Amino acid sequence: MALTDLLAVSAVFILFGYLILARVEKNNPGFITKVKEWLTKKKEEKPSIPDAMHQVHVEKRELI
Repeated sequence: MALTDLLAVSAVFILFGYLILARVEKNNPGFITKVKEWLTKKKEEKPSIPDAMHQVHVEKRELI
């Protein structure tokens, strides 16, 4: 009984998710492709704090 209930609830969630996604795609064409691009885009690496501090220190010394 629990397995069938679990499958039924899962099917309902999947159906609602599909309906919401279809409505969003209808109102905003290309939304899914934009989301795929955002998810596949590599995040930019932030410079480590010591490197950034060294760069600021060098720039300040050049100004003096």
